[in-house]
Amino acid sequence: MLIAGICGLVAFAVYGQVAQSRHLDADVTALAAQNTSLVQQISDREREIADAQTVAWLEEEARQLGYVFPGEKLYVIVPPGGAVTSAGGVSVPIPTFKVLPPLTPKPSPTPKPSPSPSPSPSHGPTPTPTPTPTPH
Repeated sequence: MLIAGICGLVAFAVYGQVAQSRHLDADVTALAAQNTSLVQQISDREREIADAQTVAWLEEEARQLGYVFPGEKLYVIVPPGGAVTSAGGVSVPIPTFKVLPPLTPKPSPTPKPSPSPSPSPSHGPTPTPTPTPTPH
């Protein structure tokens, strides 16, 4: 009876370890798949960021919003039987944009040291000097 009890405890311990190992393997597999998906998303976002920093991307986005370059002609196709407005088919002002030169960072001025406090305390406000006119 004692030997059967010991064998049962050993079998239970081994079964518990095997079940835990299978559960951890499933977790590792799921996390590896999630990691692969996240790495793909990161590379997609990096590619989108690189594309969004080009003038061509900016121009394409502006054109999708209806912007045109200054001096460009805009053609509006009116469907058959459609009414043409007095503005030539466009009922709102035409938005335009111009390409700005890239910004160059300006060096920031170095902070000036603050004046040190006077060694003796002052009692009351200090008078401000008044400017005196100088003859020409």
